[in-house]
Amino acid sequence: MAQKTENLPKETLELLINSQTKANELIINLGQIHLRIRDFNNQIAKLEESKLEIESEIDNSSKQFSELIKTLELQYPQGEVDLQEGVVIFESAE
Repeated sequence: MAQKTENLPKETLELLINSQTKANELIINLGQIHLRIRDFNNQIAKLEESKLEIESEIDNSSKQFSELIKTLELQYPQGEVDLQEGVVIFESAE
């Protein structure tokens, strides 16, 4: 059997070229979307890490605050702290 070469009709060739070009553009767009999603996921992971660190700091701060309040309650029974004035008002045995 002998090989033959025949020119494709111009319209068919254009359709094939346009189809291939469109497929290439879609593949590139899909790759770009994938990279953006990966970047977003990395940012989310970093934000989650920061969130956990801040939550841990909040827990520590709350614990210190609670311990301080307990200490103040022992020193100043039924006392009220006025943060504006920087004083504590409490019942004294004196």
